[in-house]
Amino acid sequence: MNEVASMARAATSSQVVRLRRRRYFLLRIGDETTLDITRFLSGEISTKRNAQCWLLCPITGRDLPLTPDELQLVMTLPEQTWLECKATVSLVDLANRGILLCDPPADGWEDLATGEQTLEQAHWLDVAAVYHAHSRWQAVEGGDVLVRADADQQREHLDSLRRARGDPPSHFARRSDAHRHIALRAPALSGAFFDALMARRTTRAFRTNESLPRSALEQMLYAVFGTHGIKHFAPGVAAIKRTSPSGGALHPIEAYVLAIRVEGVPSGLYHYETASHALAELERMDIADARSLACTFMAGQSYFAEAHALVIHVARFERSFWKYAHHRKAYPSVLMDSGHLSQTFYLTATHLGLGAFYTAAINDADISERLRLPPGREAAIAINGVGLALNGCDELHFVPDPYEANRKENR
Repeated sequence: MNEVASMARAATSSQVVRLRRRRYFLLRIGDETTLDITRFLSGEISTKRNAQCWLLCPITGRDLPLTPDELQLVMTLPEQTWLECKATVSLVDLANRGILLCDPPADGWEDLATGEQTLEQAHWLDVAAVYHAHSRWQAVEGGDVLVRADADQQREHLDSLRRARGDPPSHFARRSDAHRHIALRAPALSGAFFDALMARRTTRAFRTNESLPRSALEQMLYAVFGTHGIKHFAPGVAAIKRTSPSGGALHPIEAYVLAIRVEGVPSGLYHYETASHALAELERMDIADARSLACTFMAGQSYFAEAHALVIHVARFERSFWKYAHHRKAYPSVLMDSGHLSQTFYLTATHLGLGAFYTAAINDADISERLRLPPGREAAIAINGVGLALNGCDELHFVPDPYEANRKENR
């Protein structure tokens, strides 16, 4: 029996259903342009704009359309308790479209109530949960296009952006309301740390015919994601020491390794267990499949898939949200944690003579599914890569010209 017939049957029967409003009910309101049928029938081509609203679903990441009348109906239902009421076409239709929660659940929405319960248990702020769900990628491909283009193609691409959007904002911001300027002397940056800092760059070409020494991966993981100290504050409450800062000293980012070509480490997916400094094998595969999976994870950025190993940053949201429940800064803090780790990753790789990169252009929904991460509790945030750099590929590497800080740029 099709859905329309099912709704009609429910509406004409005495069936009682249990319904309630969704806990996370954020709306987007916009204009929808449609053909003006009245004028069209009279021979005139014209369009009209109608206000339309959508429920932003934090479970599926989908926009669920509803009308103003349906919104009025939804607002009559409670959020915390189930309301037993006689089924109508309107109510059943809203449940079938995921606008309302129904017990038993409507077909295709079986995970809706448990998904919202998970978000509540993990202490998500509603707007952060919606943003997280609606910014996920799945099966996106095409990140390779610009980098693989020649210089003329890249220039044409940038020219098309300028034609469409105007000139980009200048790198060199200046305040017109500044009272005066105090010239600063440019110091000489010397020593091992500054050498690594100045040499840090993103690597997009790797020596794929060689294996990364196992010791290099060990040093990278231990230096960046390893635990170097612990402080117990109360029973069951402790903070660990890593080489990067973390909001609330909570360190919610876990490292998952996709080993592609590492000496002494079979190609496959691993979880880096920081407590024991060990790799827990989750899935084994050959080098070709690992490289293909890397390309899928990174939305088709095949040059990054040439790295010897990827380190996937997986956020355990409950680590942060336990302390900062429903906090407006909790979610961005998790993202910044990943950025802190990435900078340490770059500097460590540069110090060891390795190439590194960081990308947030990832198919995080696909990664979460492959790693079997519990939705709402854990998710992939970004990916670092490391390997033996293939030097001399200036078309793939950003090689800047020297710059003097006191030159009068953009004045």
